[in-house]
Amino acid sequence: MLLDINFLINNYWTVFLALFLLVAIKFISAFVPSYLLTKSIRVSTLTGLAIAQIGEFAFVLAITGIAFGLIDDFTYQLFLATTVLSITISPILIELGMFLINNIPEKYRKDKPIDNEINNIFNLSNHLIIIGFGLNGRNLAAAARFASIPYSIIEMNPVTVRDEAKKGEKIIFGDATRELILMKAGIASAKIVVSTIPDPIAERAIAKIVKRMNPNVYLIIRTRYDREMEALYSLGVDEVIPEEFETSIEIFTRVLHIFNVPSEDIEKFANYIRGNRYELFRNIKKSIKHKVFLSKLSNHRTYATKVNKNSFLDGKTLLEADLRGKYSIAIIAVQRSSEVIINPPPDFRLHSGDIVLLFGSIENIDTVRKIIS
Repeated sequence: MLLDINFLINNYWTVFLALFLLVAIKFISAFVPSYLLTKSIRVSTLTGLAIAQIGEFAFVLAITGIAFGLIDDFTYQLFLATTVLSITISPILIELGMFLINNIPEKYRKDKPIDNEINNIFNLSNHLIIIGFGLNGRNLAAAARFASIPYSIIEMNPVTVRDEAKKGEKIIFGDATRELILMKAGIASAKIVVSTIPDPIAERAIAKIVKRMNPNVYLIIRTRYDREMEALYSLGVDEVIPEEFETSIEIFTRVLHIFNVPSEDIEKFANYIRGNRYELFRNIKKSIKHKVFLSKLSNHRTYATKVNKNSFLDGKTLLEADLRGKYSIAIIAVQRSSEVIINPPPDFRLHSGDIVLLFGSIENIDTVRKIIS
């Protein structure tokens, strides 16, 4: 049985009231438990709006009801009209909800102030904040542990938070678009924030709130599609890593390895692609002079390496090694134990175990890497 248009015209007030009650009741039934679990208005609102409709499976139940005489023609037509309209307006409601959530005035979106001792519950400083503890977040945490970099984690999955907390991870349950959660993770004293969640709406909200709370933090966001890059850079994000773009680089890297292309050539090609693609978006609103300056540095980078025992640098002063004169490579910093020496003088003598930070062109860096190793 098809929807009768005349029924819709003659009973539009009844259909409107039924549609309103349906959306309202389903929204509230999803919003309330979601908010009790997440304490996030954004997540709870989107959850409520996402299910505030009748699913397609309801048609099967309705047809069965007619077959067994459980519902009459009027009820069935009302059901059809309400179902079709609810499915039709669902995308509109979700878009409207996203717009309203992202444009809530600051005085209404801010969390209540909390005591200083609760602000940074792990007492971290100059640390990394990882948002999202999926595969990318776990790998990043593993790399941070290997490099002895302090970090905290924000995750929305309560089971993950419970399990990882038992293992000793500094992990917080909550929505990273809430100031309270970011304060607990130590946003005020953080050095880097990395968001690994593949949610375009959340990515933009995180960019806004993180840069508002700590303008000096270095913000890296992983996004699924490179079309999101321009919008995220315009919000002040320092680095945007598009998943689809990095996947293509990984694919051609492996292909070139199979064809025995030298590793340094592959790395040079990958850096060239990354640099040109990222700078295209990063410099949209920057002056031509700044673009020219960056283009001159596009082939340069920094590279950290350890001085191994009896290696080329072990026991030599910077003047004796003469990396600047021979290879146009500058040693701009040296880490010895917990001490970092910035711009060391020419008579500074290197020892095994030191970590040196090199700066120069990609080609010269690769040459020096081979000599040092």
